[in-house]
Amino acid sequence: EMQFGNYDHKQVNADFTGPLNDVGSLLYRFVAVGKDSGTQIDHADEERVLAAPSVIWRPNDRASITLYGEYQYDRSKNTNAFFGLDGTLFDAPNGRIPMETFISEPGWDRYGGTRWRFGYAAEFWINDSWQVRHQFRRDDVDGLMKSMYAAWWLGFADENGEADPDGQYVNRLWYVNKDTSEITNTELLVQGDLQTGSISHTVLFGVDGVVNEAGTRSAELPATPLNVYSPEYGVFPEPVLGDAPLSENEVRRAGVLVQDQMKIADSLSVRAGLRRDMVRNAVVGGDTEKDWATSANLGVIYEVLPGLAPYASYSESFDPVAGLDAQGLGFKPKRGKQYEGGVKWQSQAIPMQATASVYSIEEKNRLIDDPDNFGFSVQLGKARIRGVELEAQGEISTWSVQGAYAYTRVRANAEGFGGNINPNVQIEGIPEQSASLWAIHDFRELGFAGLRLGGGVRYIDSIGDGTGNLSVPSVTLFDAMASYDKDAWRFSLNANNLADKEYIAVCLGRGDCWFGPRRRIVGSVSYRW
Repeated sequence: EMQFGNYDHKQVNADFTGPLNDVGSLLYRFVAVGKDSGTQIDHADEERVLAAPSVIWRPNDRASITLYGEYQYDRSKNTNAFFGLDGTLFDAPNGRIPMETFISEPGWDRYGGTRWRFGYAAEFWINDSWQVRHQFRRDDVDGLMKSMYAAWWLGFADENGEADPDGQYVNRLWYVNKDTSEITNTELLVQGDLQTGSISHTVLFGVDGVVNEAGTRSAELPATPLNVYSPEYGVFPEPVLGDAPLSENEVRRAGVLVQDQMKIADSLSVRAGLRRDMVRNAVVGGDTEKDWATSANLGVIYEVLPGLAPYASYSESFDPVAGLDAQGLGFKPKRGKQYEGGVKWQSQAIPMQATASVYSIEEKNRLIDDPDNFGFSVQLGKARIRGVELEAQGEISTWSVQGAYAYTRVRANAEGFGGNINPNVQIEGIPEQSASLWAIHDFRELGFAGLRLGGGVRYIDSIGDGTGNLSVPSVTLFDAMASYDKDAWRFSLNANNLADKEYIAVCLGRGDCWFGPRRRIVGSVSYRW
């Protein structure tokens, strides 16, 4: 596949697969991506290279081994076009800051890195009822961020750092962060199919573990202001880390699990499971914290009529959180409980299905942006999310239709945080309501076989800053697509934010705002065999 689009977007995707021997017991796959693209921010180009080979060996119908590797390289410049409230949500003395303004220095700004991955997955059937699966994966990641960001809280200043009553110059801070991460995952599962009377069981026993060793060096200092209405670059030298200290963090997790998925008669299914986890979070040269937890999950679905099935579920989570806060301390594991109930429906006459659900989630130690230290996170004491989700999709004659609606109510307290969170208002960055509708028409009955045209609309509700002081307006966006299939060829065109709506996506409680994505048009030509 080849892609071309606005902002000088160019991308090539490839996926090759097939047998390596006559009997088909040895198979290969190779996936590759090459991307070179601009963005809506001046100078902020993006590059990506991805190569992912894999080989599967199936010596017989009871065993298989998959070996795989992956290399990914990403390089971009600062696309985080965020500024203070003045010049974004509110007018500054010179009006709104242009959305395409690049806040950093194009000559040396950089964000990205490399990731190497290798691993294997093995499956072996002991007999017709029991199977053993083992997986291993290793990731090595190197990242570098060398950039600037707007110091909006310092106000406007001229090129000499003096107060700027004309409101043209924005203060800047330079920031350099170099990080590495070595992540090792492994898992051993034993699965069996059993029968006890009229109840069919699929039982699962397993152990798994992960080790994440991360290190980072970072530094930041004030830089020269920038005229955001008429920027001139090349006036600030490339910053270096110097003797910035190394912060190292190691997170280890080990768990054991058991699960039983039961089929009772033909209409009732029940799933029940338990996990026991240990997490060790160690700061090299600092504190070490251990946490133990038992988490459960239970789910029931019952088909009361053909195609109509109400369901209910309860699940608990216990997730380690890698990284360090601004004080060099490790994070506590994130804990959660979720209750969900709903109904699934699938038409017996036409290809159409729908789901309606309600849920309630309680979380502890949720991460949010640190309002006082850019690039760092802090943990909330508690957060509670309640919501309703409606989804439907289907095909009616030559039309394909898909719609969704979500109501999400998120509240949090400031226990263990000490920030300005208002527990009575929506947490920052999350809309209470969102909805989307897509419709695609196939023109085959009009004599244009292979031609499809479609359009969609997305609605995003007003989003607050978590303090109750301000919010950004709601926005409605339109999308469109066209495609034409001819034999092994496909020609397609996709457009997001078709009307090129200019809007503020979100303003955070710390006082900065982010611009929303402008119109994006991508055409592609693909060939399959």
